[in-house]
Amino acid sequence: MKSNYTSLFYLLLMVVGFATLSSLTSNAAVTGTKFYIHYNASNCNYEAHMIVTAGSAAAGANAGAVQFTIVVPHGTTVTKVADNEPHITSGSLGPQVWNFPQSRVNAPAISPGNDYISATLSLSPAAAYPALAVNTDLILFKFTANTTTCGNGIRMWNNNSEDGNADPLGSPDPFSFQSGMQGGDFNNSFTVSSPNETYTGRALLGTTTWPSPVFVTKSKVVTPPFNGPGGTIVGSVTYTAGACATPLALTYSWTGPNSFSSSSSSWIRPNVTANYGTYNVVVTNSNGCTATTDLSVPLAIKIISFHGNANKCVAQLNWQIAPGERDLQYFEVQYSSDGSRFVGVGQLERNDYNDTYTYNYTQPSGKGYYRLKIIDLQGKATYSETVPVSTTCDNGDIIIAPNPTSSLSTVSGIEAGDQVKVTDVLGNVIANYISGGTNATVDLGIYPAGIYSVIVSRNGDVLKAAKLTKQ
Repeated sequence: MKSNYTSLFYLLLMVVGFATLSSLTSNAAVTGTKFYIHYNASNCNYEAHMIVTAGSAAAGANAGAVQFTIVVPHGTTVTKVADNEPHITSGSLGPQVWNFPQSRVNAPAISPGNDYISATLSLSPAAAYPALAVNTDLILFKFTANTTTCGNGIRMWNNNSEDGNADPLGSPDPFSFQSGMQGGDFNNSFTVSSPNETYTGRALLGTTTWPSPVFVTKSKVVTPPFNGPGGTIVGSVTYTAGACATPLALTYSWTGPNSFSSSSSSWIRPNVTANYGTYNVVVTNSNGCTATTDLSVPLAIKIISFHGNANKCVAQLNWQIAPGERDLQYFEVQYSSDGSRFVGVGQLERNDYNDTYTYNYTQPSGKGYYRLKIIDLQGKATYSETVPVSTTCDNGDIIIAPNPTSSLSTVSGIEAGDQVKVTDVLGNVIANYISGGTNATVDLGIYPAGIYSVIVSRNGDVLKAAKLTKQ
C-alpha cells in the first residue's frame, strides 16, 4: 500500500537506481502494460502476471516501482510461494524479492466482505527484466490462497483514478480516503527503466477458479419390474480429487423423483415403477469446490425378442414384449442405411390384447438397420437393440436414369398400370404415379438435395426399390 510519502520514496529510489545502473538501460520504451491473475492447476498456485501491450525494451531494462494488488474474501490466508521476475543484475542471478504482502487491509468498513493485499518489488539490489515486446507475458510472483469458496472472489484490484490510470474493466475498488482503507493507495502500477507509469488496466486473461472435483465412476444397478410393481435401484458415485482439490470432508447431496434425498455416496431404493427418473448429486469438498452429475434410471420395457427378415423388397420386423408391461405408450420404428443415423419410419400404439408386434417397411436393395424407440406413459424413451435386414429387389429390367439427377429421372421397363412411388429419407410419400405406358418421369426439381427412394409395384407386389440421389 503506497502512501503519498511512500510514493515519493519509491520515485527517489528509482531515480537513484537509474543513475547508478544507466549502463544496463537499453532502449527501454515500454509504454503499456496490463496485469492479470492466473490459477495454475498443474502446480496449485496462483500466478501474478504482467503482459506488455505497447512498446518494447531490450534485455536488461531496469526494474522500476511496481505495485500489484489482489482482492480476496475476508479471512482468506494468502502466502507467497515464489519470486519470478525481474532478476537481480549483480551477484546472485536469482529473482528479486517481492514484498508480499507489503500491506493488507482486512474487512474495511467500506467493504467488509473483502481483504486487500498489495505486493511491491524490492528495488535494492537492482534488478532487470528480460527482453520485453508486445505480448510478452511474465510471471512476477506466485502465491497460494486458502479459501473455502473454491477460488471465487479472488481477483485483481480495480484501479480508481488516484494515480491517473483508471482501470477500464469494472467499477473501482475503494478510494484511500474511504472508511477503513487507512489512507493508502492500493492502485496497481508498473514502471520500467523510466519513471513513467505504464499500467493501463487488467488483461482479459486467465482464471482464478479452483478446479472442481473429478468423477471417475458413476454407476447404477436397476432390477426392472417386468411383471408389475417392484424392482430395486442402486445408485452410487465415486469421487477422486484433481491435483489441487483435496478430497477432505466430502459432502453429498442427492435429489431425485418423489422428493428423494440422500447425503451418502451410494444408496438403495426399492420400487423402480414408482421411483424411476433422473437422480442428481452435488459433491462438495473442503475447498468449497463442487461437482455435479446425474444418474438416469428409465423404466425399462422388457423386449423378449426382436428380429427382422426380408421378403424381396420388404423388411419384415417382429418383436415381443414381456406380459403385463403396463407402462408402454407406443413404439417408433427407426431405420438407418448405415447403422448410425436413424430416422423414424413408422409408429405402433400399445396393443392391450397381444404382446407380439409386426411392422413391414419397403427397403431399397441392400442392407438396412432397424431399432425400436420405446416410449413410456411419461414420455420417456428407451431403445432396443439394432437388427440388420438385407433385401434383394433389384429387377434388372427396370432402370432409373439419370441417377444422380438435378431434377428429372425416367423410370423405364415398366408396364401400364404400374405404381411408381417416391419417398424421402423419413419415409414420407412425396410423389405417387400410375404409369400409362412403359416409362414414367420422376420430378424432384422442387425438392432439396438428398437421398430419395423410388418404389415400383405391380398389383401390390414390389418389383423394384432403389435409391435416387438429388444433387
